[in-house]
Amino acid sequence: KLSGISVFNTVGNHDHDMNYNSEDEFLTTGEDWTCMKKYRTFQGPTCFSYNIGGVHFASLDDAITIDTGDINDKDSRGCWRGITQADMEWLKKDLACVPEETPVVVSVHIPLFGRTGQPNSGNSRSINYKVADMVAPFAKFQKVLFISAHTHLLYNTVDYNVDGVKVTEWNNGAVCGNFWTTSAKGLNLCIDGTPGGYRILSVSNGQVQSVYKGIAKKEDY
Repeated sequence: KLSGISVFNTVGNHDHDMNYNSEDEFLTTGEDWTCMKKYRTFQGPTCFSYNIGGVHFASLDDAITIDTGDINDKDSRGCWRGITQADMEWLKKDLACVPEETPVVVSVHIPLFGRTGQPNSGNSRSINYKVADMVAPFAKFQKVLFISAHTHLLYNTVDYNVDGVKVTEWNNGAVCGNFWTTSAKGLNLCIDGTPGGYRILSVSNGQVQSVYKGIAKKEDY
């Protein structure tokens, strides 16, 4: 049913190859190329951009795995939120080609903000993990919207000012809901009770509108 529809994937923590100790690689080189080799081989780039309806979209990999290399040990799997130096340099070059009046939508997996509206501080050992570092390249733009996932719940945030950079973040519910608990009881609900679903964006003349669509629910549910 998706035949003929363009799909632009945004990398999440589960797309990283957990057979590698990415923590050592990242702390010594600032990169995590090894754990993303298979994704790049079979799926495509982890950072890219495109333009639709007068809006510039950028898809970023903001998950750094900190696995110890044992894929069978769930306690060895985890991730930080951040962006590698190589990806940051790519982002700066990409945005340099975009006029400042152009609205920008940034797709990431791990959110910049929590439900309380406080920026995620990240991990003290990382290189580019503070929210201020993440949003700094967008300083020249008048409209910046981050769309994130990872939490398996739904919340909207508006007009955050991070060191003079104004950004908005929408965190999506998940198609699978909170799949490791609710599905066992025949339900498809996110952690906060939001039905499993997806966000629909409408873009026209540089304006972005949104509605969250619960699966098998009407758009106004």
